[in-house]
Amino acid sequence: MRASLAAFWVTLYAAQAAAQPAAPIGTAAMAAMVHESALGWVSRADAAAAGGRTLEAEAHYRRALGLDPSVLAASLGLGRALAARGRRDEARAVLEAVSERALGDSAAVARWCEALVAVGGAEAARARLAHRARDGGEQRVYVTLLSRASRFAEALAAARQWRDASAGAEAREAAVLCRALAMLVAEADVVGRPPEGASVFRRALAASVDPAVPQ
Repeated sequence: MRASLAAFWVTLYAAQAAAQPAAPIGTAAMAAMVHESALGWVSRADAAAAGGRTLEAEAHYRRALGLDPSVLAASLGLGRALAARGRRDEARAVLEAVSERALGDSAAVARWCEALVAVGGAEAARARLAHRARDGGEQRVYVTLLSRASRFAEALAAARQWRDASAGAEAREAAVLCRALAMLVAEADVVGRPPEGASVFRRALAASVDPAVPQ
């Protein structure tokens, strides 16, 4: 009798539980599920791109961004896919639209800047970095972008801010850049225009070990 009664209550509880609506999934859990799904589409897109299926890759990258716009790999992949098809303006627009959330650390910023510069978006990258609270890694990227554009006075100002806010090896790296950029700014003052070319900056870096050069 007791066994039958126990079975009755178990059956009744199960029936009641089945009749109740499922507990809602928490916001954080749902966001994590969506993020994982987006990463899955990125993996599919990467595989398609590696196999030369550019249109398929583009569709998968867009699917990933539709799920989670903060997945940087999806934006970078879509930019590459578009650029590969000669659609550089669209690629640049995709990369310029990358959210701040996607640029979570200096490594992400460096990857984003490199991709944007590759499709002609160096000015957009510089403008955006100029308005960010940058750590040392981002400062390095920003100074490099300015230097590539022969905007040595701006690069020197940024490098000095980086040097003054840093310590240890990072401060020493910034100081070397300051000396190199100071040389280039001085040269620009003499000739009336900034020197151009990557070799110019490399030459200045090589000479910047001289501590007598003003910073």
